[in-house]
Amino acid sequence: MEHFLSNHMEIIIASMIAFAASFAAIPVVIYLSRKKNLLDKPDQRKQHKEPIPTMGGVGVFVGIMASAIIWTGLLSLLEAISISFAISMLLVTGVVDDLKGLSPLFRLCIQSIAAVVAVHAGFVIHFPNIFHIDGMFMMIFEYVFTIIVIAGVTNAFNLIDGIDGLAGGLGFINATLFGFLFLFLGNYGFAIFAFSFAASLLAFLKYNFNPARIFMGDTGSLVLGYLMVVFAIKVINLSASTEWTTTFVLVVFSMLLVPVIDTMRVFLFRILKKKSPFSADRSHIHHLLLKTGFDHKKASFILCTANIILIVEAYLLSNVKIEFAILILLGSALFLIEVLSIKRFFKIRTRINVLYHDYRTISDDNLLLLKYLNSKKKI
Repeated sequence: MEHFLSNHMEIIIASMIAFAASFAAIPVVIYLSRKKNLLDKPDQRKQHKEPIPTMGGVGVFVGIMASAIIWTGLLSLLEAISISFAISMLLVTGVVDDLKGLSPLFRLCIQSIAAVVAVHAGFVIHFPNIFHIDGMFMMIFEYVFTIIVIAGVTNAFNLIDGIDGLAGGLGFINATLFGFLFLFLGNYGFAIFAFSFAASLLAFLKYNFNPARIFMGDTGSLVLGYLMVVFAIKVINLSASTEWTTTFVLVVFSMLLVPVIDTMRVFLFRILKKKSPFSADRSHIHHLLLKTGFDHKKASFILCTANIILIVEAYLLSNVKIEFAILILLGSALFLIEVLSIKRFFKIRTRINVLYHDYRTISDDNLLLLKYLNSKKKI
């Protein structure tokens, strides 16, 4: 134990700094939000009953940047500057969106710019050129595909932030695992970064578990989604020259599945209903869980558990051909969501049966009453 602590002292110090900074900053954000009336007010689409401070992501960001004195020095200069600039841009976008509201298209544009910044810094998804496509065309395809993936995953984590503890819980689990993956791959800088981020999220969760004292808001969920996909691409690229490439690809793929599958499913149903895919409704997976009868704590726990199950499944599938393994993981994620839907339909049917039973009981009582009144009239 002492040997581990001495070899990883920088990780421990950076994580402690990040946790302490976020833990101290979030009460200040709560106080200022209440003082300036910067609150998320209840409406027919939201779950909370009282106005709650938002912009909890500012507190998480404080933790990340407080520990940056350690992790930025271990990243390349281009990586450190690019990531810091991108998450700062996303944070400002989130603040403006939480305060005034921005159109989904504008937010998507900002997410795409942040994706371009990441690609410029070398965070690119590479494909084996099995069809011997022209090098320039292949490079353009990889760049465009990576930009779409980064923007898409960032948006997915933004949309999954709908109940207390969910986005922060998923982020904490994934960031912690990313830290261990980076350690295994020998990238100490990103390991410190990932563990520091996990520590900041852990401090935030202290104030975000139901009943929440503050929400993450777009200030946090945009940064969360962006770092998740950037970490994923970095892990894939670092593992490309190792014998564990397939395992790492499947594991990081599974870590992003819950929000991504949920977003794709919701967008598809909205399009089929001839609505905008960005229109607001209550059809996300966490909404289904609440409709099934679970509270915020149980719903968040179930989805975080599903995230862990998919990660374990991905590891167990590492010896399966990668194409089949990805299909199995996709099927598993869809199955988990559909099980929730089926459970909700069973509950609806039970409610209908109860209502029908009550109706028959009332009807029988009414008939008895009519018979009694008729008998009195005859007398």
